[in-house]
Amino acid sequence: MGIFFVPYQEGACCLCGATKHLTGEHKIKASVIKEEFGSDSMVIRGSADSGGSTRFAQGPKSKELHFSSRLCKKCNGARTQAADQEYDYFYRVARDYLEKGLDPNLAFRDYRYKNNPLSQINIFRYFAKLLCCHLAEMQAPRPVHISKFALGRTDTNCIWLKVDTDLVYERDFNLIGKHKYAAHGGLVFYFNEKREMITGFHSTRTIGQIRYIFFARLTIQEQFALKLFHRNFYKLCREISMNDINAHVSNE
Repeated sequence: MGIFFVPYQEGACCLCGATKHLTGEHKIKASVIKEEFGSDSMVIRGSADSGGSTRFAQGPKSKELHFSSRLCKKCNGARTQAADQEYDYFYRVARDYLEKGLDPNLAFRDYRYKNNPLSQINIFRYFAKLLCCHLAEMQAPRPVHISKFALGRTDTNCIWLKVDTDLVYERDFNLIGKHKYAAHGGLVFYFNEKREMITGFHSTRTIGQIRYIFFARLTIQEQFALKLFHRNFYKLCREISMNDINAHVSNE
């Protein structure tokens, strides 16, 4: 096993590497989707890069809303249950703040987190799990620190999180008024200025008006390990990055 990353293995849990009793993980929690949309029909709209195609989702548990990467039943159950439940609570607190006209990021000041630091850590564990799922979808090596943190095997937090309002929702609100909306931002990876090292990963989740921006920064040791020992993923990311730069330059 690698110290910083474990090679990608198809058909393995993206948190612990187990190959038996695998399940799917929702890109946006089924309980939250149900709370936001109720029994209303849901339409999935693709990104501009995918042509913006639309298709129907058959309810909150639809496979259309799952990651293609897999988790074993233990990791998707008992090992991450506390984090899942804490996110549910945090989501409701942030929504209450927004409904009162306040900054949803103030949810971190809730009395629950002042009196119980572990509850706050569990919020970050939930987003660590999502990052691992995103990475596995790209056949990336499993990040040891992030996956251990997601599973509660270390309390050293490696995730940053900010809560704000979604700009896309606000744009559409100006056109059609209040509406039901959810989105995810895929996986974004960062390079240093010379495009030599991958320095971190980033994604977003939006429920209604509220957007969660979460990311992980890699240590210098992790950056070197990714470049030297996981060349296929490193080359893929660099190629995507260079193509984006070239496309941006040609558009100018």
